[in-house]
Amino acid sequence: MMNKIIISTLNSGGIASDSYSNGRAGKRSSLFAWLRAAMHNIYCIQELNSPLNIFNQKSWEKQWGGYIILNSSEERNKGVGIFFHPNFKPILDPNNPSIAPPDGICKGRLVTVTILIDDEPLSIINIYAHAGDPNEREAFLSKVASLTSHLPNKIHCGDFNFIDDLDLDKSHRNTDKGSQGGKAWL
Repeated sequence: MMNKIIISTLNSGGIASDSYSNGRAGKRSSLFAWLRAAMHNIYCIQELNSPLNIFNQKSWEKQWGGYIILNSSEERNKGVGIFFHPNFKPILDPNNPSIAPPDGICKGRLVTVTILIDDEPLSIINIYAHAGDPNEREAFLSKVASLTSHLPNKIHCGDFNFIDDLDLDKSHRNTDKGSQGGKAWL
């Protein structure tokens, strides 16, 4: 029987910088404090505009207080991470290593981790799909499907930038652009 795990996902809008201003904490510090207080076990965060080197990742991990896995890109509108609450100590599945493509269409847009919960694997797949060109979105989602097809017990999290049902998912926009390029996902 699997323990209860709470997973949340959000698009941060960019937390690469963390400058303090007028006595107020920076965006990353504020977000981390808010997420720690929410006490969910795992957070899948998109659009980090995140650090590219291990030194910066370790500094984020120290600031966060828990284990994190990033697929980094300083490019605007990229960067995904899986953040484990400081009180939640994941057991990584040695049979299914994390996936974080360092280049190509998935750079800064896909990160996975498989953890063990009561000796059962649980694969968390965090994606940040392309928002504009439907062809890029289609190619990205196809690549995600092929890279993650072997993972057990998958939970997909993230910002898919895809509208499956225009009547249900669309909020006051006059475009159907987001409904294109998702065939691979469906």
